Amino acid sequence: MELHTLQQHLNEAYTCLKRYSDNQTEIDNERYRIIFYNRNTQFTCIGIAIGWVLYLIAYHFFITSDQVVATGLITFILSIVCMRWLVGPILDKNKKNDMRKAALIRFQPLMNEMNSIAIKLEESAIIPEKYRTVHAVSHLLDYIKNGRIDTLKEGINLYEDEMSKQTQQNSLNYIVQQNHKMISQKGQLIKNQREMIRAQRVTNTLLMFQ
Repeated sequence: MELHTLQQHLNEAYTCLKRYSDNQTEIDNERYRIIFYNRNTQFTCIGIAIGWVLYLIAYHFFITSDQVVATGLITFILSIVCMRWLVGPILDKNKKNDMRKAALIRFQPLMNEMNSIAIKLEESAIIPEKYRTVHAVSHLLDYIKNGRIDTLKEGINLYEDEMSKQTQQNSLNYIVQQNHKMISQKGQLIKNQREMIRAQRVTNTLLMFQ
């Protein structure tokens, strides 16, 4: 395959993959929004409000002056617990189910587009499945623009080599960070030991003058 033709195919693949990635990001953001959705603060405030109302009702109709504090504590605690940990989770679960149903309808066109992109890339069979990513294709395009490769095979080999070196570098960086952390911890330990020794010396000095 000529280099110009390869570059054209890679540009088309990059456009498709970028669109696929944008759709995936939008769907993931909505999915996480649903997963972490809760109204804990709202239900806690409602529980406080209900507890206050129940306390006022009990204060005016059922309790004596000796029972005011105990009744207030009980009504507030029970109301907050019921709304925050019993009623609230049930209502949130129902709300999440409604949000999921709405999201499935709203994002169906995006998912259809993503499937179409995947099918298109599979049918082209130019880029191996492992390298059908925005990251890989963008690197292959950079290699062509910088005159570093003449064929797709050369580009894939160069990409694999660079990713391997990057992985090794990340591992080395992690080891260096761990070593720095250990050195810092040892330094702190030595400092603490010196402070303990210094404190002991001061104590001994004070004892000498007693």
